[in-house]
Amino acid sequence: MSQLEGALDGTVSWIEDRGRRVPQSFGDPLTELGRLEAMAAVVDLTHMAWVRVSGAERTAFLSGLITQQIRKATPERAIYAGMLTPQGRFLWDFTLVDHDEGYRLITEPDRAAQLADRLFFYLLRTKAKVEAPRPGEGLLALAGPEAATVLGGLWPALADDLLRAERGDAFTPESGMKVWRDPRHVSCGWRLLAPSSRLPTLWNALASAPGCAPAGWTAWEHHRIRHAIPRAGAELLPEETIPTEAGFVELNAVDFGKGCYVGQETIARTHHRGTLKHHLYRLTFHDSQEAPRVGAEVQLPSGKAAGRVSSVSRIGGESIGLAVLRDADVESGHPLTAEGVSLTVQRPEWMTGG
Repeated sequence: MSQLEGALDGTVSWIEDRGRRVPQSFGDPLTELGRLEAMAAVVDLTHMAWVRVSGAERTAFLSGLITQQIRKATPERAIYAGMLTPQGRFLWDFTLVDHDEGYRLITEPDRAAQLADRLFFYLLRTKAKVEAPRPGEGLLALAGPEAATVLGGLWPALADDLLRAERGDAFTPESGMKVWRDPRHVSCGWRLLAPSSRLPTLWNALASAPGCAPAGWTAWEHHRIRHAIPRAGAELLPEETIPTEAGFVELNAVDFGKGCYVGQETIARTHHRGTLKHHLYRLTFHDSQEAPRVGAEVQLPSGKAAGRVSSVSRIGGESIGLAVLRDADVESGHPLTAEGVSLTVQRPEWMTGG
């Protein structure tokens, strides 16, 4: 259940994401999508989960486990990182935030418990502590071209710094609160971690700010897919996906200059040798009132499968999706379909390939 449910007005409709109740829409998903793309919109992410790692040796402990350089994470900078199998397959991704004398590893709501278990497994006698977050905190997103301006209206003393902020830059505008620009991609916007007691006031201030309004999960998911941002459990499949195929390098999750970590050899080899055979693609579906289902095969005319649809969304006549596809099949020039629906594919603009 959303921590904000009691504070939201009666116009909101609801949906489940990963087993948690979230606002689906505040009346018109197409209008909400427009705000995310052209203005600013606030999104309820209070169903997301995280694990807290604290203790004197927390930095050294995480250094050998995650794909990004942990020393880049400071109270003024958040990082995006992942954990892999020894064979270099994806396990978890998370935003790592240095806050309140510990690291918060913010991840999917259905993956946090397993992440904590794996960290406990590696802990041994290290002087570090792995725990669930302290109760009474929640996460919001604010995205769109005017997001920094909206935040500056709430905290005028930080206005200039917020406008100049780069991906990953983090701020502490109030005691117990953290605000940072998402380290992955500009379309991901900002995140605000705040005490639950502060969330309703913060939500109302953002939702009523000039140039800003609420957006529900339908618009937020369409926005994610439009910008081809991969998600764990969809494009990033645990113990299956090689994360460099889905943009881990381009989305700032990997540091090739750091020391060893679990799964490093596969990531380094596939990147430097250019041996990847699959990549993430954005799909546009044509001539259909319904998008193919998640899990549908993307097929060549011969019936050969190039990959599977991993995310889908349809708003205002735009039907789009994501899939990790075999490059050779895409480059063959043959038409592609999914469940009989014709489609075109495009490599995300932010992905350089490899």
